Amino acid sequence: MKLIKGNFSEKNKGAMLTQQKLEQQGHKTMLNEEVPYSAMLLDLLKPFMAETPHPDELEQILGLGIVGWNMAVSKATGFPDFEQMFDTTLNSIEVSKNDTTIVKDIMAAKQMKYPEHMNFIENYELIEDANGMMHVSVISKPFSHLMSNLEMEDEELEELQYEEGFVNRDALLVKPKPAFWNWFKLNDNDFEAPQFPMENTIYLIGEKDSDKETTNWLKKNFDKIFINELEYWITDEDYWPKKRNYKMFTDFFQLEYHSMVMDLEKEPVIKD
Repeated sequence: MKLIKGNFSEKNKGAMLTQQKLEQQGHKTMLNEEVPYSAMLLDLLKPFMAETPHPDELEQILGLGIVGWNMAVSKATGFPDFEQMFDTTLNSIEVSKNDTTIVKDIMAAKQMKYPEHMNFIENYELIEDANGMMHVSVISKPFSHLMSNLEMEDEELEELQYEEGFVNRDALLVKPKPAFWNWFKLNDNDFEAPQFPMENTIYLIGEKDSDKETTNWLKKNFDKIFINELEYWITDEDYWPKKRNYKMFTDFFQLEYHSMVMDLEKEPVIKD
């Protein structure tokens, strides 16, 4: 097991202790600027890790710490729609409820201890020295640098929208079953089912990781598809089934799920 010494060298410890002592005495000092971001970050993480953590443990808590630090910077700068951005960020990295609490605690601690440090932490590196000790180094950038990069990424993303490639959607092909046509026949004696083959509707839905996830989505959203299919054949809602449920939906329609959807055109998709 490799020990983590990080940037808590005697020099950095001394600098931070001197800074804290001066602040307690009411002195203003620029010493904060001399303390590396790695030392400040590790200082915030001390309550959440062992004294000599294993590298895997440190990497996990470093990831949460960087998110917490950057979220604190974003909030302090008045980032628009911060709450939505916060939720989206945590959802994207799939953190647990406990990890979410840690991120919030780190945010609060950062604002209390290092409010004037407004650089974003872009990345980190664990470096092993000749004695087998692991040191933590971070790369920090001004907030303005991050925003300019985001704008550049948005432009690059916009260009990608006009290239051929797989799209971030799954496809759901919906075909009426005989039960659907029989229901029509019960309500209209003159109705005749269309001749096969016939054109059916393809619905694009968000990407799903499993059949179970797709089924769960359908159970919550089936009625949107049900209504669209009914409306195609008869516009008067008075004739629609009044007690529609998921079982009726699967009785009426055959579903074909496809996870590979490629757009071969270079023009943007237009929604009517």
